[in-house]
Amino acid sequence: MLNETDWLALNDAEALTLAETDWLRLNDAEVLALAETDWLKLIDAEADSLVETDWMVLNEVEADSLAETD
Repeated sequence: MLNETDWLALNDAEALTLAETDWLRLNDAEVLALAETDWLKLIDAEADSLVETDWMVLNEVEADSLAETD
């Protein structure tokens, strides 16, 4: 599930994509696909990128949606 995602394994492009996602428009199939993504297949060298991601660029609706994601 999303709460079990290894966020530190995301590379810059993936982190940006997640930050720009309009979570309120995802349908059930898209949520399921995202939850089933095997993030652990990404290489370790990409781990530092998420730490540098400015999550403050998320707008208020997106931030609330992330917090409420099951």
